[in-house]
Amino acid sequence: MRRYKAIVPFSTIQVFFAAPSLTINHNVLIVLAKWDCNNKEKKMYKLLCIGLSLLALTACGERTTGAGIGGGGGGGGGGGDAAVPGPLAVNMSSADYDPVADTLSVSLYGFDHPELNGRYTRASALDVVADDGSTTYRAFTYQENTQSRPYLALFASGADSTAGASATYGEFGTHFGGTTFSRTGYSRPSRGSAQYRGNYVGLLTRPDTTDGVGPSYHLDSAHDQWDTSPVQRVRGDANIRVNFEEGEGHIEGGIVNRRVVGFGGPTGETPLDDLSLIDTVLTDGAFVGEVRIGIQGVGNYGGVLAGVGATEVAGVLVITPYTDDPYTSEFGTFVLPECSTANASSHCPTQ
Repeated sequence: MRRYKAIVPFSTIQVFFAAPSLTINHNVLIVLAKWDCNNKEKKMYKLLCIGLSLLALTACGERTTGAGIGGGGGGGGGGGDAAVPGPLAVNMSSADYDPVADTLSVSLYGFDHPELNGRYTRASALDVVADDGSTTYRAFTYQENTQSRPYLALFASGADSTAGASATYGEFGTHFGGTTFSRTGYSRPSRGSAQYRGNYVGLLTRPDTTDGVGPSYHLDSAHDQWDTSPVQRVRGDANIRVNFEEGEGHIEGGIVNRRVVGFGGPTGETPLDDLSLIDTVLTDGAFVGEVRIGIQGVGNYGGVLAGVGATEVAGVLVITPYTDDPYTSEFGTFVLPECSTANASSHCPTQ
């Protein structure tokens, strides 16, 4: 039985170098500014400056991306031999997804509880099925009680990997969410290139920035309130390319035809901007890079190659897709087969 559990913390210093766009805690920088780090006669000061610099990096890893995303959590996730960077884990510290039993448990920091660790309920009516039939992103929901915020999660798995996202709407200008990915094994091709195509899904969420009262978005038996709530499902077409010729390899890609998913099918889906996944290096098949809309950086993506010969890619992204609205975030995920495999997407180019 394949089971994926994401619990491995990611070094906050590694997060800083992987995602230098993060904002360092300004209080730490103020403290650093007070030390005379260039005074050659005060060696102790130089040692203290080094220590404070490391604290600054740690604080950087503890911050989350997006003005409307709640603090706490993050820095966790991951599985197999790869870890989920803090800017992608955000509020999620662990996830236990069993695709055979069709069960999901997630530990995610939220306002209603410092560490929501709950077993999610399967919600098949909210599944997002790839239009090429290659992948079904399975939906799960969680709500501690009718007065607390409901969470929606979308997860998918391949033969050797899994990835998923969970998010909730917000109140008082804050919302919570996170992503995770894992794999059971990986070996790198000796050379050449690879292409992965298929569908992407996301959770688009915007916190209520008024008085935090508003309508009640508790779950009902049909779950159809999700389609009128501040959490919307998103779908798109993902195209990932890898070049193994240089070093451990490079990866880049894009997501096009993004649109908001309407309840019960694609009718009336709202179009969204295309995303560019900017070229970044592979490290043992793992990657972290920048997401752009046009030339504007809007967030980060990351994930892992999986399988013997890199037959799959499992990835996630966390973005703020509207430059005029820093409170709206999207937590996205994709699990894609390589185009030369037997279960390749119909979106792959013909030979």
